[in-house]
Amino acid sequence: MFCYDALCHYEANIKPNNLTIITTTDFNNIPKLATLRNQYPKAKIGFGIHPWFVQNNSIEKLKSLITQYKPDFIGEIGLDYLHPKAKLQQEIFITQLNLAKEFNLPVIIHSVRAYNDVLKILKAYNLRGIIHGFNSNDLIAKEFTVLGFLLGIGNNISKNSKIARNIKDIGMSNLVFESDAPFSSWFNKKVSTSDDTFLYAQMVANKLDINLIDLIEYSNSNLQNLFK
Repeated sequence: MFCYDALCHYEANIKPNNLTIITTTDFNNIPKLATLRNQYPKAKIGFGIHPWFVQNNSIEKLKSLITQYKPDFIGEIGLDYLHPKAKLQQEIFITQLNLAKEFNLPVIIHSVRAYNDVLKILKAYNLRGIIHGFNSNDLIAKEFTVLGFLLGIGNNISKNSKIARNIKDIGMSNLVFESDAPFSSWFNKKVSTSDDTFLYAQMVANKLDINLIDLIEYSNSNLQNLFK
């Protein structure tokens, strides 16, 4: 059984035969990403201004690309307080949320040391999407899920991390699994691949003491419903 990948990158050179969510942070890759979707109808594509690159991309260019290429989502977008320009990050994040409203698109949120601010901002919107690489406790998880967001579970589940310690309290209801390929590899792997989602699902099933197939079917259904 294949576990759908809730986020990977164009750079992973994935040719998906199952539902796979593919993004890029490089605007030059967007035409190729659109071609990939044409070749592989089960691919969902998206792009946005990542918080690491808020100084290198313009909102005007992004809006033009959204109009031209009609992505399935906007992302990754969000806040990363390990990087500078927090105020600019917030301004670009809010502007992109407004674009998501305008074009009626889901969003994939990148949040590092910024969950409280991300939550505060998202509460002003009625959007749906995924919290990429979710790594916090059950209280933060509930706040996101009440807003209609899914929690992306990736390689952090294989570590002594917040998500690994709190997954029993969070449960399976709003989970999806992501590889973040080719980045965020686990253990000694050089690069990650979409196949890693199955491993992450297996780790969660073991921690929750539930049937792996049931968990994968549930997470796959969560991802499918996001794009209905």
